Amino acid sequence: MLFILAVILFVACQGRGKPASQAVAYDTTTLPETFTDQAVPDSMILNRFMDSFFSIKPVAAFAGNQLATPFQKMAAAFIDTSGMERIPLHFTDTLIYKYNKDREPVLSREISRSKRFTVEVQSLPDSRLDGERKIFVNGRQLRAGIGLDTSLAGFFYYYNFELNSEESCLLRFGKKEYLYLKGFSHNCTGTACSVSFHILYDLATHKGLINEQYRMELPIGYDRQNNCPVFLESKQEDMFYDAWESILYSGKLYKWTPEKGARPALNRKGDTIQFEGYERTGRDSLLLIKAVFPDH
Repeated sequence: MLFILAVILFVACQGRGKPASQAVAYDTTTLPETFTDQAVPDSMILNRFMDSFFSIKPVAAFAGNQLATPFQKMAAAFIDTSGMERIPLHFTDTLIYKYNKDREPVLSREISRSKRFTVEVQSLPDSRLDGERKIFVNGRQLRAGIGLDTSLAGFFYYYNFELNSEESCLLRFGKKEYLYLKGFSHNCTGTACSVSFHILYDLATHKGLINEQYRMELPIGYDRQNNCPVFLESKQEDMFYDAWESILYSGKLYKWTPEKGARPALNRKGDTIQFEGYERTGRDSLLLIKAVFPDH
């Protein structure tokens, strides 16, 4: 006890005779480092990064109007849609359930019929995964890796694909025809509601490609030089939406053939055709800060 008292008196005496310390002024937006928090970030880092980011001179800018959004205007700079016909198919939808002897559902068949096509999605009910979903076009099953290129979709569609027959159509490029099927996530309850599926089906080879997008369109056009469809796969990042009041975009142009699958499209120099950019809230314009455009 005497030792502790002696230490207290010694410390108190050390402060005598010294001038009073001056108050330290801190930036009110930046907290000083403390013993309990030795890694307090600089609160101005985000602001400095934003200023630096938005000061980058855009390589291209696209403004929206009554006919097209900024993204649609930008997509037109990467994809040639001239000469492409979108032909409605006017599907009629039917839903059929099959039950076992205990009146439990063992199979569901979602059938969409038009004059030329019958598209069927079969589901095998399962308590864990809600059932594997099989896709058929005119009686042919689109099997992953065999009749269906899944390199740009993964397997989320395998248990979640549901056909949107109203937005599905026939795409015609000259004499070539492709069935375009648009799908959405079955029984979505959260972010999956923003996932869309896009299938291109070659009527000549009976093979297809499925692409998965999150909150994005899938612009489709045609590469006349290589005689194959192309599409702009894009991603958006809105994690900084509140702080930046912006949505970040990035994307690549792909071409697809049933023989070689989906491959990034290149320009004459061998560079991948792609872009990075952002759209500011309320500005109705999309600015690209990096871009490799196709040769025209």
